Amino acid sequence: MARLIAITGLGFGDCGKGLFTDALCRSSGAHAVVRFNGGAQAGHNVVLPDGRHHTFSQYGSGSFVPNIVTLITAGMVVHPSALIEETRVLERSGVADPLSRMMIDGGCLVTTPFHQAANRLRELRRSEPHGTCGVGVGETVRLALDEPETALRYRDLFDSRVALDKLEDIRLRLLRDRDLADDPVTLVGNREAGLLRDADAGGRWLTMLSLFLARVTPAPRETISGIMRRDGCVILEGAQGALLDQDVDSTRTRPGVRHCRNRPRRCVTNSWAAIWYSSWVSSERI
Repeated sequence: MARLIAITGLGFGDCGKGLFTDALCRSSGAHAVVRFNGGAQAGHNVVLPDGRHHTFSQYGSGSFVPNIVTLITAGMVVHPSALIEETRVLERSGVADPLSRMMIDGGCLVTTPFHQAANRLRELRRSEPHGTCGVGVGETVRLALDEPETALRYRDLFDSRVALDKLEDIRLRLLRDRDLADDPVTLVGNREAGLLRDADAGGRWLTMLSLFLARVTPAPRETISGIMRRDGCVILEGAQGALLDQDVDSTRTRPGVRHCRNRPRRCVTNSWAAIWYSSWVSSERI
């Protein structure tokens, strides 16, 4: 029988989701970790007894455990450039060929260099900083909500014509954004604004991704669902604290818990548990 364990923090993040995921992968005999929300802003730390340390961003935090597969489902925003770098870091930490244990749903939204540049510019130009990791997750989601039909999804990267058209549309939309129109006042601002003005940047980015895309083709949802139905344990690793929301007051929203309660039931009907915790309290509901 398949058993799912969903992990989400009840606070504002930084409550040990990486530690719990690694520990449960080792103790439960898990065969997969599902990343189902958030994006490359995640920073889930795992420190091994032998001194190895990795801050997991897009890979599942059980990746130090041999044969654990990372499943990135459509609720997560993928940042391919950051994923390439995280792969290199994991390889230097002794994880052999981590890309062979990675599957990405073709429906995932994709963060581009343009989203990341706009994210950083928007923060630089605020009179009072909002706080950001600067990797473009919020910009990716905002544009996708405004214009869902033009949103860049992972499967689009495998059709160069579609990908280039959508990349140019994203670049031009951000370039016309009035909130980003003022002249940059810092070296970082000048660099990011220059990227938005570069009409060739999208094509160069796609070329840079070519080897990665050859290794990690879009996984059909039936394949991902089939892995989650296998006998054994699957860990669903949340990527943010349940109280985090950029627009809604924390007393009126529980985004992390809502995703954990709903998404597993779309994939499987067998038993599952949700571990909800803060940095100072742990609880389990079956």
